[in-house]
Amino acid sequence: MNQTRDERLQGKGGQEPVVAPGRAVGEGDLPLVLVHAGGALVEVDPLFADVTTFNHENLEWMNDPYITNVVPVWMYPPITDPRTVCSGNNLLEVGDPQGNGPTFDDFPAVAVPIDGVTYHLQQLVLLQWFTDEVPSSAENGWYTFPDPTSITTPATYCP
Repeated sequence: MNQTRDERLQGKGGQEPVVAPGRAVGEGDLPLVLVHAGGALVEVDPLFADVTTFNHENLEWMNDPYITNVVPVWMYPPITDPRTVCSGNNLLEVGDPQGNGPTFDDFPAVAVPIDGVTYHLQQLVLLQWFTDEVPSSAENGWYTFPDPTSITTPATYCP
């Protein structure tokens, strides 16, 4: 299900830059901008198990805290899936290619056991996927994490 930004913020998680109230702007001063990211612990659907939403939103916040990093508009991966469509998204949202859109179920959460507890991480694309870098300069030539075999080529841009 492709969600709008407002649905994502209300439903599972999101990130939003906020200008601090009462901060004067002028004379070359920049406003104080606070950023936050949030996610919910969801256990109703295995596709959104435990920490998947948190790792999606946390990594998007870390990669683009002000939601200003623009990238070429990309097709939802994998390009071989007949359900793929243009994302209409030109932001560096590392969780969206594999976590939103019609092909999200092609990328199940990855189980990561830590101290007897199994956490489920969403697949996240890396910067090299967005920048069409061949070969990828990321660790071991990866385009995605934590399962590098789920995407092995950079993004396909929308026509």
